[in-house]
Amino acid sequence: MMQPTTQPILCCLGDKVAGQPTQFMLERAIAATQLDWRVITVEVAQDDLPAAITGMRVMRFSAARFFPALQPLALTLLAADDAWLQFIGGVTSATLTDSVWQPWHHEGAAIRQWAGGQVDFSKTLCWLHGDSLRCRSFLAALPDSPLPQAIVWSTPAADIPPSLQRIAVGNASRVVECLTADALSRVKELLSAADGPNSVLLVGDDSLVDVAPRPLPDALPQQSLMPRWLLVGGKALSQRFARWELPVEAHLRDGELTVACEAYDFRRWTAHAVETGILRDAYDEFCAF
Repeated sequence: MMQPTTQPILCCLGDKVAGQPTQFMLERAIAATQLDWRVITVEVAQDDLPAAITGMRVMRFSAARFFPALQPLALTLLAADDAWLQFIGGVTSATLTDSVWQPWHHEGAAIRQWAGGQVDFSKTLCWLHGDSLRCRSFLAALPDSPLPQAIVWSTPAADIPPSLQRIAVGNASRVVECLTADALSRVKELLSAADGPNSVLLVGDDSLVDVAPRPLPDALPQQSLMPRWLLVGGKALSQRFARWELPVEAHLRDGELTVACEAYDFRRWTAHAVETGILRDAYDEFCAF
């Protein structure tokens, strides 16, 4: 019988692993926190993933990371009955607890953690735009405390189950307002209310221009009522806000999101936090190779 490993091992799996910064970044985090962990990266064909997952469990590896091509299959193997993960469509990460894999998708949770350090989430309008894995993952991360003040999803996923359109935490709940047209009118209404949100977290993509044919400021309250804006998206989204002369307090671009995801997973795997600056330096070094 194979004996379990005594050193916690994180195994990163992908059908192609070249160009993935995860091991490099996490080794830097392990060194900084002086943890006795080891990170390995393994190239695994999709057909071999079931055996690989079983093997990691038998050897009692502590954690797993699945690179993009394997994430849908990891979902099928690890989270067939999880409604939220099924809605997202993939599993990025997992930890082994009592010989059972506990899976999750890290992107939405990392966005929420980042935003929570910037604004009062209970006074925030969460505005999702477009049917992307990022928006789905972020929606799945919202059943946490505190709930946002309001949730609007413009051009939303067509397959969102009714059971997931109300986000509940304890006795509190929020309805996800799924809008296929005139989302800006609803955003303006929410921001103009006397007790409306004082910040907006926009998780979107470049197709926002289709929803906002006129400049966004024209659809919003007076400048004195303008909220604090947090953006999650690419460079084009930031450029559009600059043209609209809207103040952006913080912008989580793709590189920063990669760092945020690694920081979130590292803490969830090891129960230890690492400074994001350490991960960012490692990411920049890797990209410079």
